[in-house]
Amino acid sequence: TKADVIPAFPGGDAAMFTYLQNNMKYPAEAKTNKVEGKVYVSFTIGRDGTVKNVTLLRGIGSGCDEAAIQVIGSMPKWTPGTYQGRPVAVQYNLPIQFSLGEQKQK
Repeated sequence: TKADVIPAFPGGDAAMFTYLQNNMKYPAEAKTNKVEGKVYVSFTIGRDGTVKNVTLLRGIGSGCDEAAIQVIGSMPKWTPGTYQGRPVAVQYNLPIQFSLGEQKQK
C-alpha cells in the first residue's frame, strides 16, 4: 500500500535495532553448527500498528529462520503509516543478521 507517512517503530529505527538485538535468541543448533548469515523476513504493519503476516523470504536454517520470525512477530505496536491522513497497512521486508561474533560478547 502507498503511504505518505511510513510506519514507525516506537523510538525509531535505532530503537528497533536495539529491540532486535536484545530480544533475538541465537538458536543453540546454529551456534553448534556455526551458522551465520542473513534471514530475510516480510511482514505487514497493520492500520492499527500491529505486526501481521510475518513470513520468511529467505532463510539460513538451523533454527535461525524461526527465531527471526518469532522476534518480528513479538514486536510492540508501531505508529501506523498513513495515506492522505488515513491509516494504511504497509508491507516491510527486513534482513536480520545472525553473527556469532556479536553473540560471543553477551
